[in-house]
Amino acid sequence: MILREVDRSRVLLALLWRMAEALVGSVTVLLGVLVVLLVHSEAARAAFTAEELSSLVEVLVTAREPGFDLTIFFLSLDTLMYCRLPYRSRLVPRVLSVLGTGSFAIMLVGPPSACCCTSTRTWS
Repeated sequence: MILREVDRSRVLLALLWRMAEALVGSVTVLLGVLVVLLVHSEAARAAFTAEELSSLVEVLVTAREPGFDLTIFFLSLDTLMYCRLPYRSRLVPRVLSVLGTGSFAIMLVGPPSACCCTSTRTWS
């Protein structure tokens, strides 16, 4: 990788954050698939009462929200590193690196503010 020559430890840190993003994002997407399978499965309807199935689906859907926020958080962290490394090495025009760094710095603020500023969702 070209960026290895810039700063090996920062490249590895960015890779670690990218893997965390992929792992959390995959689990979050699989929770959504599990919800669809539970709702449309005859076996699930036979195994659970309607209230139990509704509660289980509500828990899984509620667990997806922080999963997406955490995915965006890790995406922002690793992309900040990947934008900063070309800036330091001058591999791309600095304007592009600064634009990417600024954009993902704004995205980094989004998930924590969403957790603090939103009310609890109630399902009817």
